[in-house]
Amino acid sequence: MPLRNPTFLQKFSFSFLFSVSISLFCVTFLADKVILSAIIVFGQAHFLISYIYTYKAKKVDSVYLTTLATLVFVVIGMLCFFILLHRNFQPWLTLFTAVIFVLHYLNDELKIQGSRTLDYALAILIFSCVLSYSAAFVSKLFPAAGHAPLILCLLSLTCFILFAYYILRHGRTEKIFLSIFLFGNVVIPLLITFSEHISAQQLLGFIVLFHYTRWYIHYFQKFSGKSLITYWDIVLGSHVLILLLFFLFITMPQATTLLFIFFSPIFFYGWTIIHILLSIRKSDYTILQRYEN
Repeated sequence: MPLRNPTFLQKFSFSFLFSVSISLFCVTFLADKVILSAIIVFGQAHFLISYIYTYKAKKVDSVYLTTLATLVFVVIGMLCFFILLHRNFQPWLTLFTAVIFVLHYLNDELKIQGSRTLDYALAILIFSCVLSYSAAFVSKLFPAAGHAPLILCLLSLTCFILFAYYILRHGRTEKIFLSIFLFGNVVIPLLITFSEHISAQQLLGFIVLFHYTRWYIHYFQKFSGKSLITYWDIVLGSHVLILLLFFLFITMPQATTLLFIFFSPIFFYGWTIIHILLSIRKSDYTILQRYEN
């Protein structure tokens, strides 16, 4: 018999397990190029949906448009400059985008799990996550990086020890589900750092697809009635449109030169950075500044 009012734990369990399963299946059985294509298509569809809902919320004012235009000019302009100046900068761009995305992904997880404040222990644990992912991406993107991944791993472990010390000293953390989730985001990237069987694309693909799936399930559970129908119309319509444009891009590249700015990996990372910067809200700063003692 279906539950009429599922609890937070039931919703969290379904969303988490489903997102992990889908993401793990994709990065295990799909080639790196296919994973990258999936990230680009789902990513651009997600960006389009965010712009649509920003417009529906009547937040597209002169300040928003000026900020968007400035970010596009600066970010896309810098990418064009680097392409002309130095063609081998993509690993650095991937690393920078991946680290920025990890912060975005962890911050959104705070929202999904309903956190409005962040205690010192979780702040330290999040920093440990970022260092852990940085170590993994550096080891995959820069095989000749020497001891850099190991140093990042040691720094991540140091932060985790500080987290454990804080918990033992104060004897509690109220955000148990979030703590377990973040703990996994420390340990797994550390293990991947020293694995030769997992690529940077697989790691990035997993966290992007996990975040993508979690976020859509979160809103599916949040909406109801006409709002849910509108939500599905926008989500499906945006994905169909982006998928068609991407199909044109890969089948007729010469006839769709303009789409190169949206669907080539280098420029897609630029649009990702723009989306993350535009999605920063005042509440994000509140989360980062309001610590619980």
